[in-house]
Amino acid sequence: IVIKYALPVQVLTDGSEVACDGNEVSCYVDANAASYTGVQWQRSTDEGANFNNISGETNATYTHIASVLENNYQYRAMFTYGEGCTSYSDSKTFTVSEPPVASITGDTLIPVGGSVKIAANGGTSYTWNAQNHSKFEDIGDGRIVVSNADFYYVTVSNGNCSATTSITMYSA
Repeated sequence: IVIKYALPVQVLTDGSEVACDGNEVSCYVDANAASYTGVQWQRSTDEGANFNNISGETNATYTHIASVLENNYQYRAMFTYGEGCTSYSDSKTFTVSEPPVASITGDTLIPVGGSVKIAANGGTSYTWNAQNHSKFEDIGDGRIVVSNADFYYVTVSNGNCSATTSITMYSA
């Protein structure tokens, strides 16, 4: 009797294992892994107690669109070898978060010689920019004071995910 042992194979991810709903995520097996003849990606919806084959996913890389409905699902690869042996990679868990709903409030008309305060909402951090590089005063908590007509946009983040929205400011 000859017993062959498959070397353990690591599943790697493209970047973070935290994803935003609607973004693409990927797992791939280490290219230097043991010589296998087939791979089948599997998913667990019950914290790793059971894994089921993902139909048609038989390449070294598995890519899909993340969904909050799949938050904390685990993924692994099952490998087959020439002698009918199988082994499993380690599993990776993806945390999938909802992106923020970004919005801007405030008057869009700047009075002659004056300024207007506008505010971004929906996140925990805010990064403002102006299309034509107009100057503005960032007064914190997503609020800025503008005195020039321009197209202003803000990226709103909730830690893991971000969204961008914009507003056009006009001179009176």
